[in-house]
Parts: sequence; structure tokens; C-alpha cells
Amino acid sequence: MRVDWFTALTIGSTLVSCGPAPSVRAATTTPLMPLMKEAPPRGPLLATGLRSSCLLRDPWHAACVGERRASFSFKTRVESLGLNEYAFNALFVVGTVDVWRLDREPYEHSTTLRLNAEQVSNGLLHTCALGGGIVTCWGYNDVGQLGRETHEERGEAMPVALEGNVTALAAGEFHTCALFDDGAVRCWGSNREGQLGIQGGSVRGAAPGDMGAELPAVVLAEPAIAIAAGRTHSCALLTSKRVQCWGSNLHGSLGASASIVEVAPTSFVSLGASKVRLLAAGGYRTCAALEDNTLKCWGRGDFGALGQGHTRSIGLSAAEMGEALPAVRLGHGSPIVEISMAQDHTCVLFEGGHAKCWGRNDSGQLGINGGNRGDEQGEMGEHLPFADFAVELPK
Repeated sequence: MRVDWFTALTIGSTLVSCGPAPSVRAATTTPLMPLMKEAPPRGPLLATGLRSSCLLRDPWHAACVGERRASFSFKTRVESLGLNEYAFNALFVVGTVDVWRLDREPYEHSTTLRLNAEQVSNGLLHTCALGGGIVTCWGYNDVGQLGRETHEERGEAMPVALEGNVTALAAGEFHTCALFDDGAVRCWGSNREGQLGIQGGSVRGAAPGDMGAELPAVVLAEPAIAIAAGRTHSCALLTSKRVQCWGSNLHGSLGASASIVEVAPTSFVSLGASKVRLLAAGGYRTCAALEDNTLKCWGRGDFGALGQGHTRSIGLSAAEMGEALPAVRLGHGSPIVEISMAQDHTCVLFEGGHAKCWGRNDSGQLGINGGNRGDEQGEMGEHLPFADFAVELPK
């Protein structure tokens, strides 16, 4: 699906502008810059962190709002963005990954990783990249989320021992999942809430013999075509365009599971007649964009993160799912091309380059003025402004 991009002059060197997050200006409802005819970056173009959101405004410029407010200008074309609690990263068309430290000011470029990468996925404190079927991870490793068969935490990126060709990644808060070309899903890291989809132990990937051929696949009803990972749960989009989830269901993120913790998925998530096109997970919530261009979300509703005008959780009962699960009112008819979910807020990117966000807004992470959105009636639909990522570029 094509996304139109905004043109801008390329700055001669990579620049970062940061400082205390001021009040956000009125959200823009028209493109920031003239549209250009160019193949879009492969994405993700929208990234959400704990209290920040970032958007690739065009292939050479990105902006973040919220706690990590900053603007970035690149000399080389960017293909996707990533964000976790301490770092911002950009994947370039040449396959390198640049990382900026965001845990201290002024923000600084920390490293360039030459990985021949095609995809990057971020957990809370760790990051993994995929290139040529091989997974490489770096960051914190306290529960084996890097898959190194040790708890040792070293700064350099290292390949993960996996048997088979990986086609996609999904990093949860403290775990990582990989989708293989045969439709199998294998996960490692924290398994305290069953988020790895396998029996045996609260951690996988930190001891010798945990990985490679010894790492079992999640038992799914059919091969997967996409995966998503939240804080303590994981989900797969299957070939039939249905969804199965596993892990913690404390807040309903599995969608009416019969148990609080489901180590292996036993049923499909009931979402009604329309099939699923896009799948995302974050915090204790899951969202799916359906083929009829509606968005349905379930799980924990704190701060209005489900966009239903209240803060209640949805998904603990079968009576709340299926056709009874209301679509999120977005007030914009363009197709959804991306969903990005953080701990307490959610953003969607529409075809044409506009984004809308809802949920917690204590640091301006929704890109709009005011408090939380989606926790009271009358805040969604046409009343929800487009997010404004027009952070000024440095002089």
C-alpha cells in the first residue's frame, strides 16, 4: 500500500535538536511539506516509546514528541525508525543501523552498526535486527532476551543462534519472537507469564542449550504470517487472517482466554466477520486493523488507551469480543498502514502520512495539547486531532 511522503532539503550532516518538551502546537491537518513521488520507506515509520512518539516525516527527517522531544536529519535515506526507553535508532537503505542515546542530554549519536539489516525491533531495553535471515541483538540481557545463552550484558551486537531462516521480528518488553519462513514462531527471554508460548522455566535464552535446535516453536493452529509482542503476551496473525495469542491475560490482552496465563494458544481471538490485515501489541493490549479498515483493540484500558471513552479493560469475557467489540472511532477514512503501541498509548499512521494517537498524554506523547485522550466520551473520532510532529529542525 502506497504512502505519500513529504519533501525537505537534506541537511549536510546528521543533527539532533532536543530540550525540555514544550507544549505541543496545534496539530496539523495538512501535509507539512509538498508531496513527492517516490517509493516509500519500508517502515515502520511510526515508533512509540514509554512516553514518546516518533515519525519519519520523509526519508531524510524524523521528529519525536513527548518526553524524548527531538528532531533528526539524515544524510542517507532512512527505511525505518525504532525507539525504546534509552535509544532512538534509524535503519538506512544501505542496511546500517544508527543509534542515538536518549537517556541523557544533550542526546548523542552513540554508534553505527553495519548489519546489512532489513528490519529492527525494539523492546523496553533491548533491540534486535534482522538481515539475510539472521537475527542480531544488543542491549540489556537480564532475562535472556538477547538469546546469548548467558546473562552477560555486552554492548556489541551479536548474532542469535537460531535454526532456520527468519523473516520477521517482534520484541516485547523483556522477550523477543521470531517468525520463520515456514510459518513457525519461536520466542526467547522472559517466560514468567507464558509469553514465549512454551513450557518449562521462567527464562529461555540465558543458559547453554536454550537456543538453536533446542528452542521449540509455539504450537499454533496454522502457520503464521506476522507476529506481535506486548509486555507479557505475544500474538500471531495466521494464514487464515485470524489471530492467536498467548501469555498473560490478566487484563484481557489475549481476548477472552479461559485462563489468566495461557502458555500455548488454544483458540482464535474473536473479532467478528472481517479478517485481520495488521496486528500490533503493546503494554497489556492488542490491536488489529481489519480488512474493512476498522481498528479493534482489547486488553487494559488505563488512560483511555483502548480509545473507547473509558478506562475499563476489554477482553476478559467472550461477550465483549467478536461483533460486540466496538471499533476505535478514528474519524479518518484513509487506510491504516501502521499501528504502533507503547505501554499506555497507541498511534496509527494513515495512508497519506497523517497519524493519530490516544491514551496517556502526560508528556505530550500524543502530539496534541491537553491531557489523556480516549478516556472520556467525545474525545475520539473527528474530535481527535492529527498528531503534530512538526518539531523544528536545528538551525
